[in-house]
Amino acid sequence: MPDRRWSAWLHRAGEESIAIPSRGLVLGRRPDCDIVLASGRASQVQAMLTPTLEGLELLSLGRNPTRVDGEEVKVRTLLEDNATVQVPGTSFTVELAPRSAWSRAVWSVVPPSGHAYSLRRLPFRIGGSATDHLRLLGWPDGAVELLAADGGVAIEFHADGRLNDSQMAQGAVEMMRDDDHIEFAGTAVQARSTAGKPRATTVLLGQDGVRELTFTFLPTGARLDIQFAGEDQVRQVVLSELRARFVGALLQPPRGYTAGDLIPDDVLIPAIWSANSQRTRVDVNVLIYRTRRFLLKNGINPDRLFARARLGGSTRVLLLPGSKATVV
Repeated sequence: MPDRRWSAWLHRAGEESIAIPSRGLVLGRRPDCDIVLASGRASQVQAMLTPTLEGLELLSLGRNPTRVDGEEVKVRTLLEDNATVQVPGTSFTVELAPRSAWSRAVWSVVPPSGHAYSLRRLPFRIGGSATDHLRLLGWPDGAVELLAADGGVAIEFHADGRLNDSQMAQGAVEMMRDDDHIEFAGTAVQARSTAGKPRATTVLLGQDGVRELTFTFLPTGARLDIQFAGEDQVRQVVLSELRARFVGALLQPPRGYTAGDLIPDDVLIPAIWSANSQRTRVDVNVLIYRTRRFLLKNGINPDRLFARARLGGSTRVLLLPGSKATVV
């Protein structure tokens, strides 16, 4: 499969479609599967689809065969765009929508021993527990989780720690950058890009960013329709009320600012909450953490939508020159 980054979907002809999240999908007859198969010929767990840094991987687990383009899958295979996945009772077509080239990199983490551990399968947990993928003495259990994020890798902190020179609170989410140092209890691991050339700041380079965006108010929040540069598809997410206020404040900032400008926290706070609010920059950071996590779970790299300095202070929507942003 070509070295590219993608979003992944399963389509049933003329019927429904389902996005494949970073954690993957399980198909089978068990009621807790992501796709519950109706056919009695299907196994309780028939197959698993898992995004990896190499591509979309299919693992066949059923008693009766899972086929790709008519060929039985014995164990594992990587799926190409437009492949047909046949399971007992139904079939799906795979759609892999390529991302832009800025994120083409293979990542690893390097603990103090100097040995590099490749992040070929995500999520990848680092901590002090025997259930973590990489165990480090002194680290809290499940300290951080590394997640696939729309062609990049996100770091989610499950305990208070440090990222480079910044203190990071539990719940913080940041996109991984080359030479990042993640530290707990005085022990740091280094992020390393082993191929490609990732960007060095939160500001996107070149022509990556939002080409067209529509923000539609709903009774309890808002719907966001986004088209990124280099993509034909439109991504859609529904935001809760507080997240909608945050994104709405970036798109319709107070007088003196326009959408795409860096909006200072002291301007955002009354726009998100109220003019008499006692909220602080800490509250803005928490809201951004939660918005980042929500976007990640919906298959969108938050660094493609908005940019914020790691030490905070101001935030902006990443609108390209000539892009169209509509609020309705």
